[in-house]
Amino acid sequence: HTHTHTPTRTHTHLPLFIKGADLGGRCKIRVYSSTTTSSAVTRKQNEEMQRLFERMGVHERPDFEPWVMVDLMDKPQRDAVFAKAGCRTLPMLFVDDEYVGSYEAVMELNEANKLVKILDY
Repeated sequence: HTHTHTPTRTHTHLPLFIKGADLGGRCKIRVYSSTTTSSAVTRKQNEEMQRLFERMGVHERPDFEPWVMVDLMDKPQRDAVFAKAGCRTLPMLFVDDEYVGSYEAVMELNEANKLVKILDY
């Protein structure tokens, strides 16, 4: 009988690329934002997200990193963050190096009582 040859899987690492680069945020709660935003909306959302985290006590956790400012990063690093998130909407929340969402998603997750579970990764 003829033996059908299964092609070797050369794309073993493909899911990693789809998932995005390792941003060094494993086991961390990290919010990316920008110091140079001219948008009053973004500034307001930053403040509201910060207040939400303070109410939840997130800012006291050892795994919480204060706001990471994308405009202070090198372009390749910044591009990696945006590529991984699949958008450029700031502020954006990453938990355990996975993109959770931008401000609106975070607020919706909180209202649905799902944010607590995500932060409890």
